[in-house]
Amino acid sequence: IWMTVGSDDPFYGRSLVIRMYWDGNEKPSVETPLGDFFGVGHGALVSFESNPVSTSSQGRAKNSFWKMPFRKNARITVTNESEEFRTTSLYYYLDWEKHDTLPGSILYFHAKYRQQFPALPGDYTILETEGDGHYAGTIYSVQNVELGWFGEGDDRFYIDGEEIPTLRGTGTEDY
Repeated sequence: IWMTVGSDDPFYGRSLVIRMYWDGNEKPSVETPLGDFFGVGHGALVSFESNPVSTSSQGRAKNSFWKMPFRKNARITVTNESEEFRTTSLYYYLDWEKHDTLPGSILYFHAKYRQQFPALPGDYTILETEGDGHYAGTIYSVQNVELGWFGEGDDRFYIDGEEIPTLRGTGTEDY
């Protein structure tokens, strides 16, 4: 996916929401602000480079290289959820390939936006899911509302109902 946007909203990356539906599902498999989908939180317009997503030209050109297989059809929408600002243009290009068959074990792409404001004391669940799949990562954006450091909370991965996490990080700043 390549995309660029013209908007009166200086933070349109948070107010425009991208949703993706695979094979006629009514519930989106992807539902996230546009900026976060392309790796940049808070609606910021900055350049960012990673293997699966990137933005360039101070956030104006957005690219996603995720493989997102589907069997019958795909529907992708972008909705302006701002009540104040309008979107003046949305240009995009989708590359896709048609295959005669897909393996029965093919996995669908999912992405979900979560937010907590104000942050409550204690743990914050980033992902809770069941079934087969691959966890590819998190776009983690924090904005402090008072002076100080937000870090030092350890990331923990509990797999298959574990009581003690299999994976435990060394602090939010490292995650």
